[in-house]
Amino acid sequence: MENEKDDTKQHVVYLGPDDDAKSVDTHLPWTTAASLEESSGSIDWLVHGLIPLRAFAMLFGKPGTMKSFLALDLALAIARKRESWADRSIRGAIVIYVAAEGQPGIGARLRAYRVHTGITELPWNFFLLGQPVFLLDRKSVNRLIEDIKGFRDAHSPTEVFVVIDTLGACLAGWGDENNSQHMESVGEQMRLIREPGATVLLVHHATKEGTMDRGHGSLRDRADVVLKAEVKGNRLTLVVDKRRDGGVTGAEGFPRRLIPDGGLGTDVPDVATFLQKMREERVQ
Repeated sequence: MENEKDDTKQHVVYLGPDDDAKSVDTHLPWTTAASLEESSGSIDWLVHGLIPLRAFAMLFGKPGTMKSFLALDLALAIARKRESWADRSIRGAIVIYVAAEGQPGIGARLRAYRVHTGITELPWNFFLLGQPVFLLDRKSVNRLIEDIKGFRDAHSPTEVFVVIDTLGACLAGWGDENNSQHMESVGEQMRLIREPGATVLLVHHATKEGTMDRGHGSLRDRADVVLKAEVKGNRLTLVVDKRRDGGVTGAEGFPRRLIPDGGLGTDVPDVATFLQKMREERVQ
């Protein structure tokens, strides 16, 4: 079109065959193989060896595998800027926690955490949303992104860790986990949520057999890391089921102790003790 504006905003600089510097204006953000190799050093980690910084990670497990407790315990450690979690170094960040299944249950867990750890108050930089963000609704996701930017800019420079718990609750009853287009759309929303510089952890359910995350595999394909929570005997195991970069997959074992017979939500002190034991007595 004659009236179309020139959108050239990029340029690539490189050394020619005679080591003479060249600069070419481009429409797309090209780079050279040499400069890419030079910049591809060690991975920046939010949780060393588990979750790279600014990645899309997914945590799934069957009911009773403590996946939400794991996500919450990790998020609080990051908000408190602890040096480590489960013997792995972590980086401090503002935490934005979407408790899509409601506030009452998460409130009890937060109280248990505070009482058991002995802290007088919960971290100021842990922000909780007690309702779903509808991940198939672009307006809803855009509001979340704007809020992420607002929290980040108010305390810049800082990292942001976003936890969405759970995927099913954020599909608003009309999204279909088995629909490839729906899960591709969720994967794209995860990319957009990360654009302000956030690391995202999406908590999800497992299949009935517990071996895979529930629904169409296109969402797993979009994830940088997939973590699986399992219970085997008296162990709670966190398995690195997929990792796009950063080494091989494997398992982290935790002792599963002091679980009340009536269920995890009925005995707050025992749940808190379990979280502490999980941190202090990791099974190698």
